Amino acid sequence: MDIWQGKVGIGEKILMGIGGNIPDALAMSRSDGNKCSFGDTGFDYSDAERLASLWSLGSVEDAKDKIEYMATNGQSNQLDQILGY
Repeated sequence: MDIWQGKVGIGEKILMGIGGNIPDALAMSRSDGNKCSFGDTGFDYSDAERLASLWSLGSVEDAKDKIEYMATNGQSNQLDQILGY
């Protein structure tokens, strides 16, 4: 299923009150090799530039990779906090 279908499915489960299995579904998806792309994260290039500087990374691409990893593992809120959102 594509990203949009996945988001719709999760939203429907939450609205029906059966969102409790979402963490398990996300873990299974991650174990199948699925991950967020930078475009999926909601962060932009300027965010990646700021994080690359804050984290003393070698490049913006390195920051984008870390953003993807953190978003995939449910840590987007930590990125929001670091960036002051």
